[in-house]
Amino acid sequence: MEEEAAGGKRFSRNRNAGFLLGAGILALAALLRFLPVRIPFLAEQVREWVVAAGLIFLLLGIKKRNPFGGLSLDRKIRLFGLGLLGLGGLGRLASSMESWIAGGSAVLRLLGTSLFQAVTAILVTALAVGLFGLFRDLVFVQQGRRTQRLFAAFECSVVIRLIFALAPSTDRALFPAQSQWADGPNPPLILTAGLAVLLGFRSKWIPFLNRRSKTAFFLLGLPVAALFMSQRESLTEAVFPFSEAAVTVLVSLLTAFGIYLVISLVSLLIHLPTAGLLDRRMREVRSFQELSAALGADLKKSDLIAKIPVLACRMVEADTVCLELDEGAGFNPVSLHRNRPDSPGMPPEAVTAGIRRQVLERARPVLMNNAARQGRGRKAAGPSAGSLLAAPVAFQSRVIGVLYALKSGAFGFVEESQGLFQAFAHQAAISLQNAALVEQSINREKAEEELRLAHEAQMRLLPQSMPAVKGFELDGVCVTANEIGGDFYDVIAAGRDRVDIVVGDVSGKGAAAAFIMAETKGAIRALAGRHRSPKDILCELNGFFREQGEPGLFLTMAYAILTPSRRRIRIARAGHCPVGLIRQGGVRWLEPRGLGLGLADDRIFRPGLREQEIALTPGDRLFFYTDGLVEARNAGEEEFGEERLTRLLAGAPSSDPAAALVRSVIGRLEKFTRGVARHDDVTVLALRCGVPRRGSKG
Repeated sequence: MEEEAAGGKRFSRNRNAGFLLGAGILALAALLRFLPVRIPFLAEQVREWVVAAGLIFLLLGIKKRNPFGGLSLDRKIRLFGLGLLGLGGLGRLASSMESWIAGGSAVLRLLGTSLFQAVTAILVTALAVGLFGLFRDLVFVQQGRRTQRLFAAFECSVVIRLIFALAPSTDRALFPAQSQWADGPNPPLILTAGLAVLLGFRSKWIPFLNRRSKTAFFLLGLPVAALFMSQRESLTEAVFPFSEAAVTVLVSLLTAFGIYLVISLVSLLIHLPTAGLLDRRMREVRSFQELSAALGADLKKSDLIAKIPVLACRMVEADTVCLELDEGAGFNPVSLHRNRPDSPGMPPEAVTAGIRRQVLERARPVLMNNAARQGRGRKAAGPSAGSLLAAPVAFQSRVIGVLYALKSGAFGFVEESQGLFQAFAHQAAISLQNAALVEQSINREKAEEELRLAHEAQMRLLPQSMPAVKGFELDGVCVTANEIGGDFYDVIAAGRDRVDIVVGDVSGKGAAAAFIMAETKGAIRALAGRHRSPKDILCELNGFFREQGEPGLFLTMAYAILTPSRRRIRIARAGHCPVGLIRQGGVRWLEPRGLGLGLADDRIFRPGLREQEIALTPGDRLFFYTDGLVEARNAGEEEFGEERLTRLLAGAPSSDPAAALVRSVIGRLEKFTRGVARHDDVTVLALRCGVPRRGSKG
């Protein structure tokens, strides 16, 4: 511990060394520049190079210290705008004070000019250096190595400008007046401006702002830009008597700040028309996460029945939401919520029966966005409802209810709302079933009840039968341990020629892991048809899990998308066990790179995730499993292990169906662990390519 503390102190000292050294050099240069008695051996040229070195150390130091790293994006943008406003104000103040001092007495002109120039130069330089740190943070939002190289090139261009400005020349004095803006081309300045323009387009922080923030920053940024751009010359004139090196750096930074400000304002203006749609989508996703947590936390059925319409109304911004459940004697309305007294009410039973029939037949949401002009919709929704959205509340492929949402105006719901509304209805079904189980077992002990409920919820969420896939067969099993875990698998027919295969494992045990697994499975069902690649699905699940997951919990998952007609499968792993490809008596382990869900945000998670696509041939088999299989121990504390599993899979006959492979592995595991309590869940799933047709040989 003492060594770690000492190492931390050394790191802190090294991180602050450049910043403190640069600040010290600049303070010394300022003191020597404005002392009444000059030091003869300190030539002006040497002092300029000292100032240049101090500025370079200061810029590198502010980048290493990163004092703004812990601030939110909104605060960084506000501070950057306030800093630019402060620079503009200093420029205006410098112009006014110079005029006032020039009109004073000789003593005031003698003392005031030097003192004012020193103070102004130090303030402008310090503020510009601080803004450089904020500028770098904004440029690097959601950026990668290319931006790092581009930013390093910009820093190098500033150094080149310093060398160009301070290099001795035979055809001009060392410090000619206004040499930075002399007539003729200035290649270093052109290079710096060009790199600043490229950095100006690194503004990926704009999509993260909501519509209100975009509008506010744009309107407030216009006067800031006007003041800042109008005072750039005043700022450089205020710093010029102090040091030409400082002016060179200041001109480079002001150029970069100005270009970045202008391009950002233009980008904000372009994003404003679509900001409302983006805000709506983000609000829906956040609402689903919050509502899932709220439903999962309430285990009393009567409270859930009353809460579901209220939360659904918030999520899709409906005027009226009604929940009806199948209570044995038919579907009956059990809860209704209206946002306003004049919100549309539910139509009579004779009409809702038609909508319910469509929902049951299609097993997916029904959307009527212009109900007033459709005969069926007018009867269904009534004269006061212009839009209607209905989704099945289904559990274990059985519809236990229907959730309705209505709006007064036409086209009140967007198409994308259907998937989110269905996911919420699915989560509501899980919560209702869990609540019913709690009410049935309320008299048992709390710990025993928690394990039983979580176990039942986990088993009911697993597929009860595998979908029929032409040319393939699937089989899987989940064997639970004494304590409830978070293992799960799913096979989803996500399209006419697409089957999604999922195997996952939530860290930890108990009801918390089981509920997280249930929520994740609901999210997977909602996302399966919206993305074409397993990588995109895992990235969205990672954001959901980081928002929804409890501290200390994470989730590993293998996600595969099978295209049966092409016999190809794409696989991505989020920190999960490798997938075995069994081909011609050998086993090849597929291990595309990826972090576990919930361990890192999207900036780290997405770049670290890889996909692997495999072409399958008849007889090939894929084997998915969770770590409870290879970590199972026998009476001698020996693990089952990957080597034993590899030999077992390699020896399995290719003619055996997928179910035989699953039974063989589970049977060998039970024999290996006989007499020992299992400490973790075990989930295995097998896929076999080239199922023989009926009547064919072999």
